[in-house]
Amino acid sequence: MTGDIDLRGGISHVTDSGEMSDDVLAQWDPQTSVNVRTARVQTRHAGDWLRQNGRQRTRVDFIAALADNSTLRNELWWDEAVHVGPHRFVDSGLVEYRSETQEYRWIRE
Repeated sequence: MTGDIDLRGGISHVTDSGEMSDDVLAQWDPQTSVNVRTARVQTRHAGDWLRQNGRQRTRVDFIAALADNSTLRNELWWDEAVHVGPHRFVDSGLVEYRSETQEYRWIRE
């Protein structure tokens, strides 16, 4: 990933080059009020950040680090565009989620 943020893609698995493909989010419909493409883009951005960060992160951490770079209002960013996305990563074995602390951690390289 370059210094520029690609806000038009999806996310899936980590390839040998360290870049993410679109497999996990390609057919995902978040069923929110936000455009499907926008939700995929913002969720990919959140996944990239989580993968690069390397430690457990909460909803508050995601919002503080990423929502301001979105075209959505901060409160809408998580609730409508991203919230259900990280669980796609969990289901794919890319992310660990701890329900007791509501923390996400990227676990696959």
